[in-house]
Amino acid sequence: MPFLFPRSRKAQSSPALSGSDAELAERIREGDERAFGRLLEARWRPLVGYLCTRVGDGELAQDIAQEAFARFWARRGQLDSTRSVVAYLYQVARRCAIDELRKLEVRSRWLERERSLGLLTDSGAVAQGADPELLATLQRAIARLPTRRREAFVLVHVQGLSYRQAAEAMGSATQTVANQVAAALAELRAQLKELIGEPGDVAAVAR
Repeated sequence: MPFLFPRSRKAQSSPALSGSDAELAERIREGDERAFGRLLEARWRPLVGYLCTRVGDGELAQDIAQEAFARFWARRGQLDSTRSVVAYLYQVARRCAIDELRKLEVRSRWLERERSLGLLTDSGAVAQGADPELLATLQRAIARLPTRRREAFVLVHVQGLSYRQAAEAMGSATQTVANQVAAALAELRAQLKELIGEPGDVAAVAR
């Protein structure tokens, strides 16, 4: 596979993808390395941030992201132009994370650790200019959400996926994800109100 994975990109922001999902899927399916390179460039950092929330370790998250992109490329012939390329990538990454956790036999320990850790994401994916104390409080509140509810919130309001894309990534119905995000927002507002008074726009701060 002729790509170098960007192990560290702290000083750069992730560029936006251009073109429709259908066009991108078709070009990658046909083996267009430039199209795949654009997908990698645009989604590497957000994907690593998402995987950090799954496994709780930055280095492991990068390893899994690399495996996810490699697996995505190897299976490019299976791409469906009617589905979101980004959602499919997150679905592959999610499965890679689960496989890795099972292989290492630390799933139960990881679940326990997840409850005590704050949200680990790329700093560029979190609201720029947000009050650090408020952001830290929000991260702790997000970490206390139930697993599926937290994942839905992170995918939609931190990673910027649509409800449909998040649903595909999670293997859930779109309405189920929408309900989980709504419940997460309500719970976060309630938690923050108890701690700091009126919390304002929780989703905006998370972004």
